[in-house]
Amino acid sequence: MKKSTIPSLVIATVLLASFRFSPTCLAAPKLQSLIPTTVNTSPDYFCTWNIQGYYSSYATSALQKEAVEEKQMFGKGPYQNWLGQYPQVRQDLYFLLDEGWDLPKEEVMVLPGRFPSYASETQSESFEKLSDAVKKSGWRGLGLWMRADPKMDDFWTERMRWMQTSGVPYWKVDYGDSSRDETWRRHLTELGRQTAPDLTIETAMIPHAITWSDTYRTYDVDALLSVPQTLGRVVTQLQFKAEPPAKGLINCEDEVYLGAALGCSYGVMRHSFVGNLPSGRQDFVFPPLTRDLKKCTDEVVRAVRWHRIAPAFAVGANAVATSTEQLTDNWIFQKDESWRLGAGQQVSEKAPAAVTRGLPLPSVTLASGTIKPFVLASRNPNGAVAIATLGRTLCPSATDRQWITGEVADVTLQVGQNSGPIGIFGRYHSLNLLFDKSVTKHIVIAQDLAGDVPQNITRLVRIEGNQVTIPGAVIDHIGRSAATPGDKSDPGLVLVVRPK
Repeated sequence: MKKSTIPSLVIATVLLASFRFSPTCLAAPKLQSLIPTTVNTSPDYFCTWNIQGYYSSYATSALQKEAVEEKQMFGKGPYQNWLGQYPQVRQDLYFLLDEGWDLPKEEVMVLPGRFPSYASETQSESFEKLSDAVKKSGWRGLGLWMRADPKMDDFWTERMRWMQTSGVPYWKVDYGDSSRDETWRRHLTELGRQTAPDLTIETAMIPHAITWSDTYRTYDVDALLSVPQTLGRVVTQLQFKAEPPAKGLINCEDEVYLGAALGCSYGVMRHSFVGNLPSGRQDFVFPPLTRDLKKCTDEVVRAVRWHRIAPAFAVGANAVATSTEQLTDNWIFQKDESWRLGAGQQVSEKAPAAVTRGLPLPSVTLASGTIKPFVLASRNPNGAVAIATLGRTLCPSATDRQWITGEVADVTLQVGQNSGPIGIFGRYHSLNLLFDKSVTKHIVIAQDLAGDVPQNITRLVRIEGNQVTIPGAVIDHIGRSAATPGDKSDPGLVLVVRPK
């Protein structure tokens, strides 16, 4: 194995400088975009729960639920137009109305008081009108939150038929009286397959339920420790194998680069309303610290577009490798830095340093410092490969608060067969890709997953035998070349190594 050196990084930086002065030298307008125009097939969604909370300043749970109304979804007033989120990828995402949309009685009905423009003579027609309006706004479809309550089969069958007829494709079945009742949850899922075959039913809270479920949500986390919290839960899910006809997909919620690297679906929670809550209080669900997640919406765009290339895939679809080394993150919470923890509380979370699906574990060598990133990778059943570095959250003291990204590490991944695109997420000092055959007579094309212009980066990388070494400066530049001004997202790109 050959290790990238500082001089190679310097050379890459010099080449990138010349590229900025002469952008046509690497631009490849005749190359076809590496990102398909076809819509994502993974059951990814944008969830309204946190936008409901922001709108209501999280004043009370009741107000957060009552915020779900037609005027908030479609209106143009302050903190309204919720359907205006993610214009670049909303055609790939379901728009999921979270808890409160069917209050006060949670009867799973479109209520005239909440959606006056969509009330019809029948509930099926009402759902169809609301669903069509969501699609007209550019979204892939309408998703709905459901309370896990053991009502009679006739109740659920009727409502599933409404979904099938009206084209509502997703249910997020959350907490409730039967949230941890596996028999009931499994029965509801099977009832859905019989009654509404186009309806995906999400479950939660029972880890092995992923063996028979469509999607399994890893559940709520703290934004400041969400990487190790979510990764630990994903690793738990990866020990299972889906049993047909289960789809067996892990929904990793808002950790989208984690999901891109490990073949999970997403439940996006971050939104465009930045800054303090309308009440003036700091947004304690997405505090403006470490990554400052609400200013990292390009990550969502990149991860969702990656799913056009490499969709989420079932647990058990390939072998899982997990490193024995555990990395521990920690945080000392201050006022308004968590939705569940108070000032002064210290929390530590640990997860494996490296996890792969269908690939050997990567080699990680520190080029500087002493803190390794988390490194994740997978080979999709369609041949595409993804790799990500995820940063570390460390708080040695109340005044020493750190977010350390992967730019400190040289990462080597044995790709093996060069059978598809490679998605690269996060930051690196260098990334070394090892193939099973020589690639000396190949070229390297890369494209920001948030953009549409591929670029020939062959002379910015080093190709020796079966190894391609990409300096971190190149990943940063290409992987953020289509970045939204002011966005803080880590880079994300798609790369192909193809014969000249």
